[in-house]
Amino acid sequence: MIALSRDIAEQHDFGDGFNLWVKGKLHTVDYQDSMPKHRRKSVDLLLPSIKSCIQFGRNPGVLIPLDKT
Repeated sequence: MIALSRDIAEQHDFGDGFNLWVKGKLHTVDYQDSMPKHRRKSVDLLLPSIKSCIQFGRNPGVLIPLDKT
C-alpha cells in the first residue's frame, strides 16, 4: 500500500495499482492514501513494522502505473 502526494494523486484514483522500483527491487502496490498538502513529488510505502521502516529508510525510486485494461 502506498500514499501519494497530492500532485501525483490528482492523476490517479484510489485503488490504482503501480510497480514501485526501489533499491533494485520491484514492489507491486496500490494507491490507498493521500499525503498532506505540503508534500510534493512523494510516495510513502507502508511497511509491516516501525523497525522495517527504519531499515528501509528514505530512498529514491521509480513509480510506474499498471495498465488499467
